[in-house]
Amino acid sequence: MFKSRKNQCSYIIFLALFLFFNPILVLAQTGSVTLSMKNATLKQFFEAVEKQTTYIFSYRDAIVEGKKEVTLNVTNQPIRRLLDDVLHQRDLQYTMTGHSIVVTLKTAGNVKLVSGTVVDSNGEPIIGANVVEKGTTNGTVTDISGNFSLNINDSGILQVSYIGFNTQDVAVNGKSSLMINLKEDTQKLDEVVVVGYGVQKKSNVTGSVASIKTDDFNDLNMDVSHVIQGRVAGVNVSNGNIIIRGAASINGADPLWIVDGVPGSAPNFNDIESIEILKDAASTAIYGARGAGGVILVTTKKGKIGKLSINARVNFGIETPIDLPDMLHTADFIDRKLAAGFPNNPNSGWDNPASLPDTDWEDLVWRNAFRQNYFL
Repeated sequence: MFKSRKNQCSYIIFLALFLFFNPILVLAQTGSVTLSMKNATLKQFFEAVEKQTTYIFSYRDAIVEGKKEVTLNVTNQPIRRLLDDVLHQRDLQYTMTGHSIVVTLKTAGNVKLVSGTVVDSNGEPIIGANVVEKGTTNGTVTDISGNFSLNINDSGILQVSYIGFNTQDVAVNGKSSLMINLKEDTQKLDEVVVVGYGVQKKSNVTGSVASIKTDDFNDLNMDVSHVIQGRVAGVNVSNGNIIIRGAASINGADPLWIVDGVPGSAPNFNDIESIEILKDAASTAIYGARGAGGVILVTTKKGKIGKLSINARVNFGIETPIDLPDMLHTADFIDRKLAAGFPNNPNSGWDNPASLPDTDWEDLVWRNAFRQNYFL
């Protein structure tokens, strides 16, 4: 009888523990989640959900990389509703099996064929424009008429780009036909460069021209060759010598300097407004054989119409001589000469070295020099 009551007590305790922990297990399995995240990756989102539930996520890294970051603040939200909100916005879907959640890309049923035409501001078709589904490697290029066709998610975004034009993002929003108008990148095309004995817009120049503006060296104080060094591709500067695209002759011809349209030499660094370097045959043809080593065009600073602007630069410095050896005084010098067997001429006066002048010529010739330069 006592043993039977003992078994009954064990069953009652087991049943009580089961009923006590069962809501916790059910809550973990149903997955009510409390999260607060800002600009988190999908991987971080999955890890946070796994810590609060018994679910384990399975996915390929390639499908979650580059996806939109997760920002949310939820309290006791069911896991299914949470996943629907987060994954749907990122073109992903999930399947729950037991304690496993498998995340995949949306099925092909959500993909549709989108066609369109890419034109410029004048309505002319743009040939070879890149049309890519944003965030993926799915893309194509426009044909000779500016047309394209691409299978894309019905909620995806097309990213259209072309050299010389601003990149544009176009939301599909269920549309099957699009007309995309790209705008020119005027910031680059309207830049003016010096070419030959005149100026042209950079958009109209077909030769190889490199430009260096005042802003690139305004705070420097150095030789012109050092200003060019390391700032222009294909130009090598070594020990003050400038070589454009390699040596043009056996002796390595120097480039031709053109200052304000007149052949000359490198001007004062502080007088330079801009530097253009003509590097290929098409750009230097106007100068003939003199331009075989390349041409460096310099535009100097001039007065401009408008608000008065004055720039002043002052440089101070001290120049010191090199380390000079200590020289002997006159008396010590004569003693060394006599000790070495120098003939003792009675008419030389060397018998009394103290009466001879003792001048430190190094101290008189070499001194610290104060240097100052003023540029206006």
